[in-house]
Amino acid sequence: MKKQLYENHVLLPLKSNKAPNINTWKVLSPDKKVPFDSIEKSETIGFACGFGGYEVIDIDNHFGDADDLFQFIYDNYDLSDYPIVKTRGGGYHIYYRCEKPNGNQKYAVREVTENDESKHGITPNGGHFLQTHEKYAVSLTKKDGNMWTGRSTIIESRGVGGYVVCPPSPGYKLIQGNISEPPMLSQEEKDALESLCVAMNEVAKESSNIDKSSNGSNERPGDVYNSDSSNIEITKSILSNAGWNSKDEKHWCRPGKSIKDGISATFGKVGDDKFYVFSSNAHPFEDGKSYSMFAVKTMCEFNGDYSEAAKSLMPKTSSKKPRKKSPEKSDPNLMQYVRVGCKYYKKIESFDKKKNRFFKFEKWDRQTLVDDFGKDFLQTVQKFDEFVNIPSHTDYEPIIGSSYNMYAEVLHEKKKGEFPTIEMFMKHIFGDGTVISKGKEYSELEIGYDYFKIMWEKPTHLLPILCLVSEENQTGKTTFGNFLNAIFGNNFSSIGQQELKTEFNSSYATKLVAMVDESWIDYKIIDKLKQLGTAEKIMLRQMHKDHNSIDFFCKFILCSNRVKDFIIANEHDERYWVRTLKKAGGFDPNFLDKLTSEIKYFLYFLENREMHTPAESRMHFSPTIIRTKAFETVVKNSKDKHTKDFVEMMLEIMESNEIQQIDATLKDLKESFFSNQYDMKISMIKSILQDELKLEPQDSPKRYTFFKTNETKKGRFYELNIDSFKKLADVSYTNDEVPDNSSGAELNLKFDDDDDLPF
Repeated sequence: MKKQLYENHVLLPLKSNKAPNINTWKVLSPDKKVPFDSIEKSETIGFACGFGGYEVIDIDNHFGDADDLFQFIYDNYDLSDYPIVKTRGGGYHIYYRCEKPNGNQKYAVREVTENDESKHGITPNGGHFLQTHEKYAVSLTKKDGNMWTGRSTIIESRGVGGYVVCPPSPGYKLIQGNISEPPMLSQEEKDALESLCVAMNEVAKESSNIDKSSNGSNERPGDVYNSDSSNIEITKSILSNAGWNSKDEKHWCRPGKSIKDGISATFGKVGDDKFYVFSSNAHPFEDGKSYSMFAVKTMCEFNGDYSEAAKSLMPKTSSKKPRKKSPEKSDPNLMQYVRVGCKYYKKIESFDKKKNRFFKFEKWDRQTLVDDFGKDFLQTVQKFDEFVNIPSHTDYEPIIGSSYNMYAEVLHEKKKGEFPTIEMFMKHIFGDGTVISKGKEYSELEIGYDYFKIMWEKPTHLLPILCLVSEENQTGKTTFGNFLNAIFGNNFSSIGQQELKTEFNSSYATKLVAMVDESWIDYKIIDKLKQLGTAEKIMLRQMHKDHNSIDFFCKFILCSNRVKDFIIANEHDERYWVRTLKKAGGFDPNFLDKLTSEIKYFLYFLENREMHTPAESRMHFSPTIIRTKAFETVVKNSKDKHTKDFVEMMLEIMESNEIQQIDATLKDLKESFFSNQYDMKISMIKSILQDELKLEPQDSPKRYTFFKTNETKKGRFYELNIDSFKKLADVSYTNDEVPDNSSGAELNLKFDDDDDLPF
């Protein structure tokens, strides 16, 4: 590989710390290369950029989230033809060519603040730094006299005058394409790719704000406007009305440009509620600057006149206006507003698209309260030390000690009655057969009722990760999520893999149920899911906010149309409860409405029924009760390629020769059956025999007859029994007495239009 790269490109030898191992590397060119023997002897080599139009996007892993950064680019730009290298530190290099390569450029920077000096590292010269991820650290300096801050580049490019470490250097792996065959980008294609990189920038210059008007207090109208969280949605509307468009309300394109052509600005990335522009054609905004919500309003609605914009926010005064009276103690406003710590919040009644009612808390500006109710009102607002998250559906407490409960109250009437639609749907999801466990028979439907009863009455109790799988569409997975949402309201969350990959977890950390509706679960987050499935506490991580340790009780539900390989599991996993769903019998536009109308009867039933299953594990259910054929299929397909090849080969040999056992050493197996498979090493065969088949060789060399030669040999042989291979090749179903989830097709359920989508 070195020889091929050397012939087509300019390479340089590097030291182990990535520094050039020659003094004259900056004068290298295709006509003036380092002698090849220097490259050949150097373990680490560098790829000089700029020549031949080469540029490389360098995604660093300084904060352990390079996978997320790369995934964002991958999801929004076609990288199928691009050479991509995974770096030693977990980052990425994306190679391409262009007509006019630039010099090295910084695209995205992240700023960190850490004022707790006990967490700092100190250099020999007395400098401060913060360890961010593994070996990476960020230098810290004091900002404004008392804030320890530091900045680190997370995405940059290498062009003219720059270089990157490339394969075959240790730890650098080409995971896609050929470095010598990158695509040649037009200027438009390059601009679109660069815009995605800049879209992840978190640091920008502030725009000028010359508003000097006063509203009679110490705060300017613009400051008051910016502190009011209700203006976030207003700001997005202002941008949309000005011709800006967005697919996710975070990444925006300037007027006259579509998402596929690249991104022009971000909202909320470089700071809370800041609009960051990085396009030179986004008049009236300036390239490379961030704008507050008030600044966006000024630029779009007042042609940049901050004074006029401020005047529009000033309250109208009148000598005839009566003085505001403080509310009486019985005033419902007192229950609507609270102060937690030093900030004010409003409890807002809201509704989802199905008209299910729930409450949420939004930050509320102090000055807005004064404007609406008068200064005396602030003295009547209840004050609390902090938020807590304590779930309850039967005995909810909004106030616990000096803390305010942020768990959303669930408001449902409970009434005795029938719930035929819910019962049919529960049979479809959980089955209507029976399961045998430890000699006892249990109803699948009643097991499903137990699952819901625990969530309703004991929301902090651990439960298995429920997996709903089907190769078909319209099987009810989305309807099941909508049903849970109708029951638990704002305590239910529908998330994707990205929410699990990123360090920020506010989308599910405080929820009761999180449904992951993905076709395949990235193996990198399998361990995280398994850990979260039994975690009692979690660090709540919110962007631009302090991290706090909170109680964790979220139940995960995975949905997939890949029934065999959506996760990786082994036979000892006890966290997964895999159910195979059948396709619905037709279309009923009112199906979810029927489910919702029966919730009051269903909840009454749950609260007044006895548990059907005994508590036999920390997740309540015995592993044998929730171990299904669908799960065993997943286990079988989780075996690595070499294990599958070995098992299938040996099973075929033993069946075709009609023998029940083979005595053989590792050398016998390799030379007789796998001599042409160079990647099937003896060490792999040993691992399969001992780890998968649980076999051990003879304690000492003994005489045995190897079936293929019929000759007697002496060695530490293994006894390979055909039953062991049959078990691995076709894993047996623990509950053989019943088929797995066959009832769904017979119920002929008809789901509403929410399921008329690919799953």
